[in-house]
Amino acid sequence: PRGAGRKEPRALARGGSIFEERSTVPCSPEYNLGYTVLVFRNCSEETSVSLAIKLRKRYMPELPEVETIRRDLETRIVNCAITDVRVLDERVIRNCSGRQFAKFCKGKTVQSVSRRGKAILIQLNPASYLVVQPMMTGQLIYCLDQPRIVDRATKIVFKLSNGASLNYNDQRLFGRVNGVHDLDEIPFLKTIGVEP
Repeated sequence: PRGAGRKEPRALARGGSIFEERSTVPCSPEYNLGYTVLVFRNCSEETSVSLAIKLRKRYMPELPEVETIRRDLETRIVNCAITDVRVLDERVIRNCSGRQFAKFCKGKTVQSVSRRGKAILIQLNPASYLVVQPMMTGQLIYCLDQPRIVDRATKIVFKLSNGASLNYNDQRLFGRVNGVHDLDEIPFLKTIGVEP
């Protein structure tokens, strides 16, 4: 499986099978990721495939895509103020109502765009954060031509002071969007390991 080269020692010992991380071959220096070679010994082909699937779920195959989104947003929305927020489907907002979320974001300025795991952290001023976990189907779309980009998949529209809009699209509602004053309010961020 492709991933960040982390070992998963607890996933090994099952039915006498042995898992060994043989080597990591760099494939993208820009993101410091790699292809990890998994070697299974003393187990059947069926068991090794089963273990490989379980291990693959713990890696981050979407990490380069999330980092690409972060870098793109960093060049476009930093120092922009959020002048208005339209919540079209509040099911993607996990910690408050759509009205509360819009009030939380409106009038704040984007200070920076960072990433933690597969979550995009948009730091706002006054001190707060917009935390976006795109998961499998979430998208952040930066657009200047607002009427043409809003569709059935658009759940939130952030109007910016530079005249552009940042849309959160999520066709299958897998993603999560949260507005928080402190990152400690997001349980997910407390459980992930160090960055690759």
